[in-house]
Amino acid sequence: MKNNVVEKLKEIIYEYEFDDIYEDENELKIFLNEICPNSEHEIKIISLCASIGAPNRLNFNNVYLPPEKNQIKKEINELIKDLKSQYSIKSDNAKWGILSWAYIYSLIPKKILSNNGKKFLEENPKKRTENKKKNEKDLTLEEIKKEISEKRPGLLSKEIEALAQEKKYRSVNDDM
Repeated sequence: MKNNVVEKLKEIIYEYEFDDIYEDENELKIFLNEICPNSEHEIKIISLCASIGAPNRLNFNNVYLPPEKNQIKKEINELIKDLKSQYSIKSDNAKWGILSWAYIYSLIPKKILSNNGKKFLEENPKKRTENKKKNEKDLTLEEIKKEISEKRPGLLSKEIEALAQEKKYRSVNDDM
């Protein structure tokens, strides 16, 4: 699929504050056909996604805290199922269309859109074992300092150190 339609639509929504463009499916098609005349297939898929309310369901801009990754995945998977059941379109096309809207609203990076969500949409991602990563509650103050220093050298400020000590204090109190 061509992602130029998606890039143009994202630009229109954010740079020109034309964020209600998806509310009328026919206007959306006409507008996109004018700016991307050689992308009829992609425009049709984007429009079908708009017709089932994908932009409204994926637009988390008016939510105080950003959505969690699992919430985003769940909504995307539900929208893909809705699109496939209502319009009987191919699975890859449905994924691309819904992921396009998720990308437009900056919920996923372009890389996920480009590979059509292959690893992102997996039902059962590999689980971490407890042996691979210690529970945060089990870390000592020194281990927390070391982990922070390794990940971001020079970042260990007094504020972070105070937070690490508070975490240790809470951990000790939780054990009592």
